[in-house]
Amino acid sequence: MDFRYGGESEVKLQITYIDEKTRLGKGSKGSLFVFRMRHGGSTN
Repeated sequence: MDFRYGGESEVKLQITYIDEKTRLGKGSKGSLFVFRMRHGGSTN
């Protein structure tokens, strides 16, 4: 599947380990993200 939206861009994301289920991300323009695993961490 080929999908394009807007022009090309480059994203850099710095990930910080918090614990087994939580990671914090900081984007190159200062955006903050919280990543949490769900359902025991299964990706299926």
